[in-house]
Amino acid sequence: FFRSYTDKLSSTSNDERIRKSMYFTLKYKDAFESDFSLSLKSSNKDMVITLDEIIAKLRKWKQILERQVAMTPPRLSLLQGSPILSSLTNSTPDIWSGACDSSQSLSINGKENEELSPIQSSTVESVTAANAAALAASRAVAIANAYEGRGSLYGGGSSSVEIPGQYAPNVIHDGKPTPELNAKLVKLESFVEVSRQNDQLVRRIGMVGSDGKCHHFLLQFTVPYWTRTDERTAHLHLLFDRCLRNNVLSSRRNLWLKPTAVVPIAQKLRMIADDKCFTSLHDVYIEYCYHEGLDPDRPSMLFQEKYRREISENKSQDEKVQTKSKAYESVCKTVPSDILTSIIMKRFNDVEKHFHFQRNFTSQIALNSLLQYAFDVNERTPTKFIFDARNGQVLAHDFRFSYSNQGFLDEKKAVPFRLTRNIVEFIGPQLINGLFKPVFSSAASAISANAQELQPALQLLSRDDIVSWYLSKSAQRDGVQRCNQDLERQLSDRVKKNVHLIQNRLRECMPRSDFEKEGNVPLDKNVQKLIEMATESKNLASMPISYCPWL
Repeated sequence: FFRSYTDKLSSTSNDERIRKSMYFTLKYKDAFESDFSLSLKSSNKDMVITLDEIIAKLRKWKQILERQVAMTPPRLSLLQGSPILSSLTNSTPDIWSGACDSSQSLSINGKENEELSPIQSSTVESVTAANAAALAASRAVAIANAYEGRGSLYGGGSSSVEIPGQYAPNVIHDGKPTPELNAKLVKLESFVEVSRQNDQLVRRIGMVGSDGKCHHFLLQFTVPYWTRTDERTAHLHLLFDRCLRNNVLSSRRNLWLKPTAVVPIAQKLRMIADDKCFTSLHDVYIEYCYHEGLDPDRPSMLFQEKYRREISENKSQDEKVQTKSKAYESVCKTVPSDILTSIIMKRFNDVEKHFHFQRNFTSQIALNSLLQYAFDVNERTPTKFIFDARNGQVLAHDFRFSYSNQGFLDEKKAVPFRLTRNIVEFIGPQLINGLFKPVFSSAASAISANAQELQPALQLLSRDDIVSWYLSKSAQRDGVQRCNQDLERQLSDRVKKNVHLIQNRLRECMPRSDFEKEGNVPLDKNVQKLIEMATESKNLASMPISYCPWL
């Protein structure tokens, strides 16, 4: 784990990374090796490390290293990290919509153009002055148009750099792109913020645009498969958002889905659109533990201790499930169910604003839950449950399908979507019955009504996703092109079955009129069954500890 840098000291002593690594090694190497230097094959029983001791020591070192990581300054100077980016400045041209279209023929040499600036014969001086001003503006736009590329006629390039994430599927726009109206990069913020997300330090950069806004992006190291999956997820959100906007019931409820912009930079580096108001459920819980002086890992440790104390190898599967349920209920007594409610109440002093946030949050939760159930997205841990603290938008970060070993979506899962205690407490029973269920059902109806149009797109996206998933799991690296063609033929049946399963799940969530024949059965019976599955203690207790079902 610890490496020696004595050989590199003479040649790379001026490298800051080497100096930090040497300081880290000198500070922690001896103490770490003294804790884990005992041999597991020692004949002396007192010298053997048990598994519980190893776990305890690893937790101790986790806290030590977390304190070391917490010493990282929250802001870094861009000038020190990248002098070239800090000196980047740009002036954007002032052009209007359609100025960059190749169909328009603006004149640069000052000749009048009858199509764009027709001079009408009039004796009124004001009309003549207006025409002259329009002609002068057309000439200025033509010059700026030439630098901007003018529909790929003058080199096809642009003198300005656009802010990333302004084209489909990252924005909701049914018409053709208007690059002349997109925000251009003016400069970068002088400081780079450092934050901790998903147990890793990430950098947040700010791009000052010509629209007067500062667009923030997170720089993340990740595997290529995750980046491509997030891009496919953005396309799915775009398709489903069009279905919601074209449906009457969903439009009346103001239902919408907004994808998150993901911009690949290198093979294992990407940028994700971010904002300072984006908050995860894990951040809410950490804030609560900080104010109360509690250990955030205490519920997980308590659950493991109670389950390990009462479990034994001779118990049956049903008894193990009951033991997990008891351990889960005991942990719930130590974790309040109103953590999210109290944090949101502190941020909104106005009751009316709080109510609008609560309604929008409930609608977004319903839409996100529908997609979690339809596409079998199970890994919605508190760090991946992110929402906008301003308007209640629920983001779909790391929204990835869960496949079995054979490449099929899981048809039987204990928890269809995340609807844990704090979320249910914040929404309340009134909005669960009065808003969550209708939004869930109406969204499923709007998407199912366009099943035939969506089926080719779903098959393409599902095929690409399952092929990428297989290649990411496989160790084979030779003959990738041939392997892709073979996989498309081998996995075609799995793709069809997965698409059929997705469409069936969406149809199941629609209001069913045939329930009226059974008596007093609600139209949203299937939705109510899914909510009961998502909130049942027995099902939540069966989830992994990283899911944190008690939050």
